[in-house]
Amino acid sequence: MERIEMVEKVCEKANVTMEEAKAALERNNWDLLDTMVELERQGRTGQMNMEGAKASTERTYRQEYEQVNPTASRGESGNGTSTGKEVFQKIWDKLVELFHKSLRNSFVVSKKEEVLVRFPVLILVLLALGAFWLTLIILIAGLFFDLRYSFQGRDLGNDSINDTMSKATDFAQELVREVKEGQKNDSQKNDSEGNAKK
Repeated sequence: MERIEMVEKVCEKANVTMEEAKAALERNNWDLLDTMVELERQGRTGQMNMEGAKASTERTYRQEYEQVNPTASRGESGNGTSTGKEVFQKIWDKLVELFHKSLRNSFVVSKKEEVLVRFPVLILVLLALGAFWLTLIILIAGLFFDLRYSFQGRDLGNDSINDTMSKATDFAQELVREVKEGQKNDSQKNDSEGNAKK
């Protein structure tokens, strides 16, 4: 706080002139609290008592500190980041939300429009975490056996996710068809070559 502001504060709180406020502050080495205490002892503060002067001064200092450091009153550190407890709470809340979503939504395995298996997404996540490569191989192998995968539920049952999974299934089935046709053509070619040799 600048000295002129301190003089104005003393004038406001103690009902003294600017000259009297400046003189009192100079006598107390520009300490606002000591100045207010001195003026209180002289009876110059009107209805204010020492606790009131101290509380007023502390409130002033707190307001000035909050102006310089606006994050201080919100429980945040001076660099604008959240405290560790707040960060942990946010992470915990997100994990709980994800857990609830994984139970509300289902992973569905079907073949020719008939549902073979339906289980919560949480099971799929646990399988992927426990045996990622095995789970991935089984899911990919299932595509080649005309299995279709989809999600159902209010969070994951949207068209974009299920369309992507449907395209993956269609790609796998097309690949299987091409491989079968290639084998059939190779077999016919071998048969025709064998007949030509006879």
